[in-house]
Amino acid sequence: MNGVEPVRLLGWVACAAVVLAWPAVANEQWLTVGAFAAIAVIGALSLQILTGLTGLISLGQAAFFGIGAYVASTLGPQMHPEVDSLLGNLPFPLDLIAGNQHGWPLVLGLLLAGLCSGFVGLLLAPAAIRLSGIYLAIVTLGMIFAAQYLFIHWDWLTGGAMGVALSAPAFGNFSFEGDSAIGDLVIGRSLKLYYLAVALATLSGLSVLRLKHSKTGRALQAIRDNETAAAMNGINITYYKIASFVAADFMAGIAGALYGTQFGFALPETWDLNLSVMFVAMIIIGGLGLVRGAVIGALFITCLPPILREILGDDVHVLGLNAPQLNQVVFGLAIVLFLVAAPGGLARLKISKLFRVNRAQKSEQPNTSHQLTSSSPALDRAGEMEKA
Repeated sequence: MNGVEPVRLLGWVACAAVVLAWPAVANEQWLTVGAFAAIAVIGALSLQILTGLTGLISLGQAAFFGIGAYVASTLGPQMHPEVDSLLGNLPFPLDLIAGNQHGWPLVLGLLLAGLCSGFVGLLLAPAAIRLSGIYLAIVTLGMIFAAQYLFIHWDWLTGGAMGVALSAPAFGNFSFEGDSAIGDLVIGRSLKLYYLAVALATLSGLSVLRLKHSKTGRALQAIRDNETAAAMNGINITYYKIASFVAADFMAGIAGALYGTQFGFALPETWDLNLSVMFVAMIIIGGLGLVRGAVIGALFITCLPPILREILGDDVHVLGLNAPQLNQVVFGLAIVLFLVAAPGGLARLKISKLFRVNRAQKSEQPNTSHQLTSSSPALDRAGEMEKA
């Protein structure tokens, strides 16, 4: 074990302690922000599979979020009589994972949300993977507008342009809606949804980390780095690209179910291009191809707007801009600043790089081995390679 691994492990332990202790110090508003940040981590991880590992650009993740949210909502109580008759009176232990008397079934709902989103991705992937770069981005962008059209006109599923209410999930008799009493401890809706989102974000992060270091993950990264060389080495390009689409959309569907639940109500315009662009920004700012990059990017994008509101207030007017408009300007400038300062993502940023040139000038010596250690580009690149 080298010296870096204990430091990294200590960092993850510190992060876990902060996440678990967050409800003890946060008010209701910031607890909700924390839940949205955890859901954003899942969405960013889904795009890391597609873009960070496979090199496929997608602007359509919001559409799969919407599919997941609407599928989960259809399983809620008093939404569809035929669903209630099927899931409402199941025997034990089926009622734990598939009953809907207290809310949409957590296990079944997340599974179906992911499967339906993944199935749609499976239908679209064979056509989408024939393209690359900006052309693929345009095709996936079209998914947003096609999905919004369907969300508006499939009112039996989505409530149409008026939207639909999304109940909270339930696991057996335990509902994530309202307050729950465990002995003398009363747990509110926000706290329950926060820990649910954190648990699923952790599971998603471990899954993507495992995928990255598996045979499949190495094949995806080979396709990203050099598709021609990967094909020459026997990698089935078409199979792995389709698998990447399906896995990313499966995870996006799960995140969408949680996202819709957190809002409690969904309109077709909820799943728009802005949402997709946010997830693209997360993985670029955090660091492409890195699990911790998805985490850092999701936290940055999710937490910066409410922080700006706290600092600037709601009544501020600067250069003719009101508070929401000024928030967007500051938000955009902050993104540009970080991209210039850390083009590889915040997860790869090392403060020591900023002073590397000065150190090299001060420590110039005729020793050849020292010069290779401090200035060899090959060694520098090798030292910058990190595990997720």
